[in-house]
Amino acid sequence: MADPIDTTPTEHTEGEELAVTQEPKRSRKRELLIRSIIVTVLVAPLLVTAAFMWSLWDPSHYLDNVKMAVVNEDAGTQKDGKEVNFGEDVAQGLVDTEYMNFTEMSAEDANQGLRNGDYMVVLSIPRDFSKQVTTVIDDKPVQPTVVISYDDQYGTNTPLLTSGLIPNIQKGIATGIAEGYSQEILGGMNKLGAGLKQAADGAKQLDDGASQLKAGTEKGVDGATQLKDGTSQLASGSAQLDNGMSQLVDGTGQLGDGAAQIDAGVGQLTGKVIPLLQQAGQVVATIKPIAENLDALGLHAEAQQLRDRIAVLDTSNPEALANQLAKLKDGTAQMSYNLNDPSAPYLSGVLQLKDGTTQLSSGAARLDEGMGQMLDGTHQLNDGVGQLKDGTSQLNTGLSEGAKQAPEIKDIPASSHQISVPVSYEEDYRHAVQELTDEHDPTSKVLSGGVTMILILVFGYLMMALVSMLAPHILGARKHASAAGAVLAGFAVVGLGNVALLALLTAAGMAAGFEILHAGAYAFALVLIAAHGTSIFQFLRVAFGKLAGGALALGFFAYGVFAFGGVWPIDLTPAPMRALHDIHPMTYAKNVFVRTVDGNFDSTYYIGVAVLVLTTLIFLGLSIFTRKRKIQKIAQEQRTPELVNA
Repeated sequence: MADPIDTTPTEHTEGEELAVTQEPKRSRKRELLIRSIIVTVLVAPLLVTAAFMWSLWDPSHYLDNVKMAVVNEDAGTQKDGKEVNFGEDVAQGLVDTEYMNFTEMSAEDANQGLRNGDYMVVLSIPRDFSKQVTTVIDDKPVQPTVVISYDDQYGTNTPLLTSGLIPNIQKGIATGIAEGYSQEILGGMNKLGAGLKQAADGAKQLDDGASQLKAGTEKGVDGATQLKDGTSQLASGSAQLDNGMSQLVDGTGQLGDGAAQIDAGVGQLTGKVIPLLQQAGQVVATIKPIAENLDALGLHAEAQQLRDRIAVLDTSNPEALANQLAKLKDGTAQMSYNLNDPSAPYLSGVLQLKDGTTQLSSGAARLDEGMGQMLDGTHQLNDGVGQLKDGTSQLNTGLSEGAKQAPEIKDIPASSHQISVPVSYEEDYRHAVQELTDEHDPTSKVLSGGVTMILILVFGYLMMALVSMLAPHILGARKHASAAGAVLAGFAVVGLGNVALLALLTAAGMAAGFEILHAGAYAFALVLIAAHGTSIFQFLRVAFGKLAGGALALGFFAYGVFAFGGVWPIDLTPAPMRALHDIHPMTYAKNVFVRTVDGNFDSTYYIGVAVLVLTTLIFLGLSIFTRKRKIQKIAQEQRTPELVNA
């Protein structure tokens, strides 16, 4: 394309350039230099300033428009026999927060939504979240972690623009976790209190048992007093027993005297009678045949009667009178011996018994009575001791259970850190533009592979706009060339240059770590984007000239950067920018680029391809039509037939 030239020093149209050939080349070069300086000094800084002011835009007014996903994969855990799930509490809290637009969904749907740009942020709660929360007072506490995911392809400034949102998310999560920690610790303290209450109850019973023990010991004192009374009574009884035994000894002596007299009398009697009876017994031997004769005569009764009468005289009969008198003599002699001889068993026993047997029996009876009372006191003491034992058992059990239920923090520094920082956060950047080299230094950032999108869609379009502004006459835009030929020739030359330019930017991105998964699809995307940008900026230059067309090109670029959703997430931009998002061609260029990079060839990709192809063809057609109209107009004004037919 050729620069528009007019006979006046004012701005020229593209068609006028063909009719004005007499202007010196020096003047044209000077005018080109002046225009370039104007663009460079005025327009470019204005564009940079606008972009900087835009970066300071406060997006908090639009946070409720930001679609975010929360994924809860927490499996929960058992605590004190109850199922707990802190992940559910956190997820529900985020969903219920009015100023945040969170939706709970599966990990697969959330990742796909992040990949497609449907969700700007995905917060993922891992499977062992609750289990790690409850380790706060374990031997080795494990700090739970949640993952916050972004995709820089749908807004490289997402973390910056949501910097006021993430602390609220973190605060909500920390509050829920802190409540869980508080329940954990305070619940243990409550259980400790319950155990101590049981211990206090046991201590009270112990006190009651001690009181009963005291009462039992007092009764024991009473029993001891009664025992003392019994021993006194035993002493008194012993004296009485001693007097009785003296009387027994005296009576035994008197009885012995009588027994001696009886023995003497019996001796005199038996000494005279027994010999007579023995002689009579000899007569009995002569009478026995008479009884036998009576039996022979059949007088049995008379025979038996005779035998009975002579039996008392028969010395062979143990029951005979002589034998009985002999026994009587022996008995009286034995009695006299036992009652009068101190060495005799009876009298010696009486004398020994006189030493206190009867008195001992009486005293022992009284002692038994006193011991019975002492036994009663002992039983009462035992009951009190039993109650004391029950109380001490309850005290021991209560304190033991309380100690078991009480929280035991073994690693105080680790638990303290986990309570003060209840959850850690991992940021998952997809296609990150920058990466930290030192996690402790937030300024230690280097470019990463994700910068390629910015290079292609921001710097690429900017450079294509600058090329259209600053390039000299485009090849093929000659005086006698047809409108279609000139436009297509210029499009081909500049388009190839823009493809090379985008390829160089891709190489710069690859140096930062960018990887091409589908080389053919990516090359097609670069060609399509280059053709698209070339056609738009070519049309603006053909239609409005170098200076005005360049300014419009920069405006088109600026609006595209604001509205295409690659730098500033579209959900966080004012309504006018959101309205431009769906109609600005750079939006579809971004869709084609990011879908190609991800290998996500869905309907959005094909729609983007279709829009880019269609707009490229439309702008090429508009460029041809505009150039032809201008040529015809100049020809009519200057009456140049060959230009009219161009």
